[in-house]
Amino acid sequence: MHLIATIELDQSFSKDFDREVIKEIVKKIKQQAERIRSTVTLELQRYVREALVSAPEYQSILQGKLRAELGIPNPDVRIMTIVDTWVNNIKVKVEAGSSPFLTVDIGMIQEDYGDVLSLPGAAYEYESYRGGGVIPWLEWLLLEGDRRIVNRYEFTSNVTRNSRTGMGIMISKRRGSWQVPPEYSGTSADNFALRALSGVETAIDQIIEKAIKGAFK
Repeated sequence: MHLIATIELDQSFSKDFDREVIKEIVKKIKQQAERIRSTVTLELQRYVREALVSAPEYQSILQGKLRAELGIPNPDVRIMTIVDTWVNNIKVKVEAGSSPFLTVDIGMIQEDYGDVLSLPGAAYEYESYRGGGVIPWLEWLLLEGDRRIVNRYEFTSNVTRNSRTGMGIMISKRRGSWQVPPEYSGTSADNFALRALSGVETAIDQIIEKAIKGAFK
């Protein structure tokens, strides 16, 4: 015996089915929202830290041209505190809804860089035979671009006597001037932090996709 059965669906079945599927997806996302948020936060923090530490400016601050010319004392402690601040200030907010299913809001580096420029390590005091003062080295590096910062002085690595770093000093020169080395200089729209994180949008997409897949396993 050969039977053929035909089932006709109500015209509203497709819409009802879609609505129920969407409802279950949203429910699942809401249940996993905190897990997704936590995973995205941790993975993004890891990415940001690795990107900043790998930046040429970071290495130069530790034991290179920037340390020498900016005269940064205890550079390892100072730059790591700055990186830690940027990493720890990453904020991730996850919300579930019907359209879109998931919204991820991410806050990272402050636009005015006040989160790091206010740190004690962002500047240092100095004393010289001409007097003393404060060197806001991080502000110079992040914001001053190629502007001439110190007039009538030039940096030389040929003299290390009385050098804070042992790598060189500023010497008086009538027509001399000093600025952040151009290969490392930065402005509010283009500095070493932003350059290091130039690929962060792609990384975020990959991190979120991975976090969602992990939450739905």
